[in-house]
Amino acid sequence: MSVADEIRARVKQADEARIESRARGAATVALVHGQRVELLRQLSEVDAELARSVHEAFEVMTLDELVEFSGVPRADVRGKVPPTAVKARSPKTRRRTTQKATSSAAAPSAEPAA
Repeated sequence: MSVADEIRARVKQADEARIESRARGAATVALVHGQRVELLRQLSEVDAELARSVHEAFEVMTLDELVEFSGVPRADVRGKVPPTAVKARSPKTRRRTTQKATSSAAAPSAEPAA
């Protein structure tokens, strides 16, 4: 075998190992990505079911009751609360500023600066 043939054989062997390694890596990535896509689909279905369940629960109980009875953290339920279940603050319950605070902020001081 000539030197050129030996070199060609070594290059071919190295290339075959690299090709196999690249193919294995790409196949693994494709497999894991497919698993992720499936899990995200399942999670989406579970989230939709949770939202439906929370909406149904709000027909018969409050958010506080649901949290207390279910043991599910408020933050996990809060994002699933139907908009109609959250009471908007009425004008009477809004925080009011005092006359003193609004007049002093709006009007300059009547006393001259020393």
